[in-house]
Amino acid sequence: MKIAIHYFSGCGNTAWVAVHAQKQLKATGHEVVLLQNIEQAFPEQMPTSDVDLFISPTYFFDIPANLIAYFKRLPMVAGRKAVFWSVNGGVSGFSYTHARNLLKDRGYEVIAGGCVEMPDTFLFLKESQLTPEQRRGRLEKALSQISDNLKIIDVLPKQKRENIFKVIIGAIVAFPYLLWGRHVLGLSFVARSQCVHCKKCVQDCPVHAIAFGKDRPIWRTGCVGCFRCINNCPVAAIDFSKYAFIFGFIGAIICAVFLGILAPLLKIFAIIFGFLLGWFVGAFVFQKWFVHFADKSLCLSDRKRVLLTDEEKDL
Repeated sequence: MKIAIHYFSGCGNTAWVAVHAQKQLKATGHEVVLLQNIEQAFPEQMPTSDVDLFISPTYFFDIPANLIAYFKRLPMVAGRKAVFWSVNGGVSGFSYTHARNLLKDRGYEVIAGGCVEMPDTFLFLKESQLTPEQRRGRLEKALSQISDNLKIIDVLPKQKRENIFKVIIGAIVAFPYLLWGRHVLGLSFVARSQCVHCKKCVQDCPVHAIAFGKDRPIWRTGCVGCFRCINNCPVAAIDFSKYAFIFGFIGAIICAVFLGILAPLLKIFAIIFGFLLGWFVGAFVFQKWFVHFADKSLCLSDRKRVLLTDEEKDL
């Protein structure tokens, strides 16, 4: 069977899954005709395959915005088989449903979904609590999940019904972030004075949401929340600033109250819109004029960033 693999990887977890899926497929006699990192050049012509395997990290219960854009650029097909895997820390959320619908719009028939649990690289207000032994156990479990998911490809099953309750809950979290949160999250990032101006974060950002200012990186809207910049910074200079949240919250309250007074007939909608708009404005003001607070009131400080070690990559 010919398999085409498409994937996006923020900090390396999904790339690890894609490579190990390729190894297991080849070991069982399948032919991998494409291993496509979506950050590379878009393939001019899709190779002939029996199944297209799409592998994505799950951010805020959904697929990343750049993968959504990739799906929308895929050429139209007629009934081509597809499988979607979510790579996450334990919750797939709305990712499978969203991916299936986008692929269906391009003519794909999504026959199955799978989940692969990896060590969490999400560092928002926390750090990984896994010990090295627990991380290795998680990776060994991931290898087993990859094997189980590939067995499903062999039989090409008919699509199963999803748990509607889980889909609704996932959508409730996913869509506000997709529509609003990704325009605000990056505005909470700061580069501390220990930044060595290597511009690695600017070069590595998969959605080009980082520019370099006079003396440090500047984050703009459109961040997908992959945390590559935080995890890959060679001197661990990138962090979240609590001041960004304070500015955002103050802006949200002021704007919500103001719009609530201006539009009494649409008060609840005006307040919600005002809160979201105000948070964006507050975070933007912080990033534009008050980023010199970068070394103060940080959320992570010098906590360990979370990436796969060389030993784990070779597992």
